[in-house]
Amino acid sequence: MNLRYITCSGIREFTSYEKIIALLNLSEKVEIGIPANSSIMGNKQPGNEWLFDLLDISAEMEKPLNISIHMDNDWAQLFCTKGIIPFDIEDWFVANSKKTDNPVIKRWQFDFGNNPKKFDTEKVAKVINKNPELEFIFSYYDGLKPKFSRLNDMGAKFSLIYNSYQSKPNQRWLPPVFENHDQGYMGGLCSENVSFNMDKIYSIIPKDSKIWIEAFRNLQQQNNSYEFNFDKAKAFIYNTLKWLEDKRIK
Repeated sequence: MNLRYITCSGIREFTSYEKIIALLNLSEKVEIGIPANSSIMGNKQPGNEWLFDLLDISAEMEKPLNISIHMDNDWAQLFCTKGIIPFDIEDWFVANSKKTDNPVIKRWQFDFGNNPKKFDTEKVAKVINKNPELEFIFSYYDGLKPKFSRLNDMGAKFSLIYNSYQSKPNQRWLPPVFENHDQGYMGGLCSENVSFNMDKIYSIIPKDSKIWIEAFRNLQQQNNSYEFNFDKAKAFIYNTLKWLEDKRIK
């Protein structure tokens, strides 16, 4: 098994750039996920300027920061129904690092719900095939499996992420839906339970699987605000790295 990323999601506008960079420097596996839709990252929203400044910093670095954009709501629907990246963020979809010419943002994640009528496989596949250097990630729902199967049959390169909140009784985690597509896992993960859940995930996946894990809700402040808790994130990262070390897994 190869754990590609330890993703800490939910970082919002006005979060300190210095704290973000320090968190990412804990390990090359650490990634931050930034939620994006028109209400928080639209052209005239404060989050738009904050994000662009962060990406400007990343573009100047020898190795761009591990940042993934997590589109939901209207922006995810726009891409999955029409194959369009919102104008508000389009510049960064095609932007490369000034040092390495690699994409500043390599991973783009989409979650619009489980309505198959809002997923046009042909339009989505066209964008994927035009951008082989990027990774396109879709939230997995049973109702969308025929769409993903169609994408697979078309030879499109994509990944899936499975949220355990939609799990069935006695089956919290799902083995990879496709052998040839990487799969991530999220849903209730935190520092206190990551070792237990990594044991469960490890037991159901092929040994040559490439996966990643993502924590979101449990990395926010206890007052139910959207503020990101860096101490919780660090503990989540440290405990995951400790699990890898104990299992002698890379």
